[in-house]
Amino acid sequence: MKTPAQMGMPEKFSAWRPGQDRILQQQLDAPSQSVLVQVVPTGGGKSLCYMTAALLSPGRTLILTSTKGLQDQLSGEFGSLISVVKGQSAYRCRVSGYPVSHGPCHWGYRCPIKERGCEYYDAIARARDAKVVVTNYSFWFANEAQVLGPFSGMVCDEAHDTVEQLLGSLSVSIRRDDVSRLSQFPPPGKGMNYYLAWGHILAQRIEDKIADKKKAGRVDDQEAVRLLSLKYKVERLKRVRTDNWVAEHKGNVVEFEPVWPGKLTESFLTRGIPRILFTSATVSRKTMDLLGISGYTYTEYPSYLPLNRRPVYYIPTVRVDHKAGPAEINSWLARIEQICAARPDTKGIIHAVSYDRCKRIYHTSSHKSRMMTHDSDTTHLIVERFKESTEPKILVSPSVVTGFDFPYNTCRWQVVGKLPFPDGRSEVMKARTKIDPDYGMYLTAQAIVQACGRGMRAPDDFCETFIIDDHWQWFSSKYRGLFQNWFIQAAKRINLIPKDPYSV
Repeated sequence: MKTPAQMGMPEKFSAWRPGQDRILQQQLDAPSQSVLVQVVPTGGGKSLCYMTAALLSPGRTLILTSTKGLQDQLSGEFGSLISVVKGQSAYRCRVSGYPVSHGPCHWGYRCPIKERGCEYYDAIARARDAKVVVTNYSFWFANEAQVLGPFSGMVCDEAHDTVEQLLGSLSVSIRRDDVSRLSQFPPPGKGMNYYLAWGHILAQRIEDKIADKKKAGRVDDQEAVRLLSLKYKVERLKRVRTDNWVAEHKGNVVEFEPVWPGKLTESFLTRGIPRILFTSATVSRKTMDLLGISGYTYTEYPSYLPLNRRPVYYIPTVRVDHKAGPAEINSWLARIEQICAARPDTKGIIHAVSYDRCKRIYHTSSHKSRMMTHDSDTTHLIVERFKESTEPKILVSPSVVTGFDFPYNTCRWQVVGKLPFPDGRSEVMKARTKIDPDYGMYLTAQAIVQACGRGMRAPDDFCETFIIDDHWQWFSSKYRGLFQNWFIQAAKRINLIPKDPYSV
């Protein structure tokens, strides 16, 4: 096979990694109407493969990513070969100074630069003419398919996240503070139809207020921005169908959430595109079942990251749940202390699942001086400080299971302190598990594998993971089918913490 550069990729891609030729060839050989599922473990170089296939395949290809960060990464790697489009809030309006989502064109005014000179609409125009377009799931779900023009192929990157992206992007959450000046907040205990009727009345009152603002010529103050933001949120209620949505009152919030992803896939995700690739390290047959997609070709590729450089150790400790008493919690904390003490010269991460557990670990540890933790508003700031530090720091966090990478010396070991079982008490989770009792277990398996992959990013990298929740013993046996082979091969039980390979 020719080199990537010879196939039109940037010159820096001078050779294929092991196995990439097979991944690419399977994509190129896929029929014009097909669904292909490729499990490509971390380090497999899937983005280079699907980018090359998109460039060589007939027609136009749409690539969907989970985050804007991944869009930026693809843009940095492939430059002018792709056209990147983000949501309107990511672009600044040159007329108003606000994000484009709140520019004068959304008030019905004719914008002098909308046809040319607006960052967002210029990006849309370029994308419509481009062979390969990259955007995020949220943009694709929020806009009509024709906005970016027709496509013959689609790539769902980080495909394991497709289910949650679909459900999350279509959810609507309305806070009491959002509507305090417009409507009385609805009481708890009402049914779906009641909350939906309240939402439709609220939408009309928002429109009336917006009309008053426009009439008064005050469309650029903070109140106008707030009204327009609320309008966008409430407009999404038009998508709500009572046969697949749950409305739930949660104190100062009313949430409208879709129940089952399979009923949404065709309308919001695939949209008639004939050739589709789902690819990630942890996409599974269960993912496709949840999306209601059948008739696909499923291939799991081996990991090219050496087993001895990515071990996943289970150390029997205690079951970590609400039933754990003081003795069990002390044993759990002691195990964390033991691991920290055994890895004094390298950086590590403790995945604690909740902020309360983070605080307990941080405030009781004799290694507190090494530890860094955060709240929901400082996650990115603390993560960057942790990564930049040259000292053997320990990041204690409930929220870096996905979306962050810690290659090489930024993380050499991790602790999965508790299996991340989802909260099953919400009405929407009850509805989902009624349809599929294993839905919550699927989410748990996905989160575990994602957590274990945070610190192992390349064949010459090294990161060990310690699981210290005894729920792992039954979970890994009963739900073995939810894990990929490359992960199962790395997991084993131990009783003693191995010697630190980086001890000095």
